[in-house]
Amino acid sequence: MTWQSVDRQRDLEELDRSVTWEDADVLEIHGGKSLRSHFSVEVNRRGLVALDYRVLLSVAGSERSLLELAFVECDEFNPAAFRVGLQGRVTTLMQVEIGPVLQGIRCSRLLYRWLPEGEVGNPRYSIDDPGQST
Repeated sequence: MTWQSVDRQRDLEELDRSVTWEDADVLEIHGGKSLRSHFSVEVNRRGLVALDYRVLLSVAGSERSLLELAFVECDEFNPAAFRVGLQGRVTTLMQVEIGPVLQGIRCSRLLYRWLPEGEVGNPRYSIDDPGQST
């Protein structure tokens, strides 16, 4: 359950293709400002000015049934933007822009991890506690 980062356009496209978005259901969305000790140093060097959003999705028809997305330092966050997929672009600074301006998502970084089925019911897992579950 290690976090993977979207650093290049190819990473975003591969993540987008790994999900049948029409069959994905949002289970939880949380937004807030917090320390990110569970993320890499590269992500932690960002400030705490804008909100981070964490989205937990149930992904039907996938070997890995739960996908957690972490949108770090968002200038814009419209959850409807990713319901049709993660089509967008990754800048040279690894910022991610999904969907149209003012109707999409724009963040400093995008991270994701696949969780085993039933992990959310595990009392050691909480989307509010983003550390790695054991």
